[in-house]
Parts: sequence; structure tokens; C-alpha cells
Amino acid sequence: MRFLFVTTLCFAALACGTSVYGQVVEPKELFIVSEKSLYGYIDKTGKTIIPLQFTEAWDFSEGLALVRPGGGAPRVYIDKTGQIIIKAQEGIDYLSPFSEGLAVVHINGKYGYMDRTGQVVIKPQFDVAFAYSEGMARVKDDVKWSFIDKSGRMITEAIFDQANDFSGGLARVVLGNKQGYIDKTGKYVWKPTK
Repeated sequence: MRFLFVTTLCFAALACGTSVYGQVVEPKELFIVSEKSLYGYIDKTGKTIIPLQFTEAWDFSEGLALVRPGGGAPRVYIDKTGQIIIKAQEGIDYLSPFSEGLAVVHINGKYGYMDRTGQVVIKPQFDVAFAYSEGMARVKDDVKWSFIDKSGRMITEAIFDQANDFSGGLARVVLGNKQGYIDKTGKYVWKPTK
């Protein structure tokens, strides 16, 4: 008897739920399926759209899905027909789904960002990096959080003990045991208080 499982994979590294590494999950047109450790995609009727052929697969984001072809090949991005659209540059050892046109990459122990042409556009320099939300991404140096815009420009200093993604134009930040909110210019709209 064959078993076919519809699966949603989640990056367990930092956060799961409605987002994956800060990535907002889009409404699904294609669903991940697995059988005998291979993954493919079906549509809402159960029709196979992309055959079982990948050893890893993620949900589609901005029209692309991150997959790992069989045989130990590096991860690539495919379109909804299963065609390889982006192969990552040599030396990239981690990729995330795209968010606002950029994907998190990991090279030589640091995180940066790659565009949809496969080019690294924000140099890997962070110890942790999340997907973009409302044009901003939260990043962490050794111990403190800050925010960058889509050009990679820091909009705040790395001073926060915790930080959340921007939502509704504001981001929650924590300094010590006090929390507040900043706007997209990095200015406090609510100064950290208990």
C-alpha cells in the first residue's frame, strides 16, 4: 500500500508558525507531497504537477520554491512547472525562501542576502538574518539586534536584546527588560518601558 503525505516543511532554526525564518507563508496553489524520502508537488485536486524527485522541498514563495535535487546536489529554486530558475553561487551553504525579492544566504559563517538573479547583493556579515518584512530585515551581530533596509543600510545601531519583524509600520524592540516600538527610520514611537 502506498502512502502519500502532504507536508509543510518549516525552518526550525528560529521560528515557525505563520512565518518561516520571518518569511510570510503565501496562500498555496501547490502542495508538497512525499513518498519514500522524495518530494514533489500536487495541486488542490491531487494532480501531480511536479513529480517526486527532490530530497528536500519548501513551500512556494514569490513564485519560487527552494528544493534540493537528488544525488546530494546543492539547493536550487524552481518555478511552478519544476524548471530550475536560480542556482546559487558557489560557496553558499544555506538559502531561504524569497521575501520581498531577497533570500537569506549563508557564506563562510555569516548571513547576507541574494537577489532573484542569484547574485549576493548584501554582503554576508551578520550572525543571524531574517527575511524582509515591510522593506526591513532584522539582523543580529554577535549578541545584539538591529534593522537594515533593502540596500543593506543599517537603520538602527545593534543595540537591541530582542527584535520583532516590522508590521503595520512598527517593530517591537527590547532593551534589557524594557520593550518599546520603533518606526522605519529607527526612531522610537514608544520608548522602551517595563
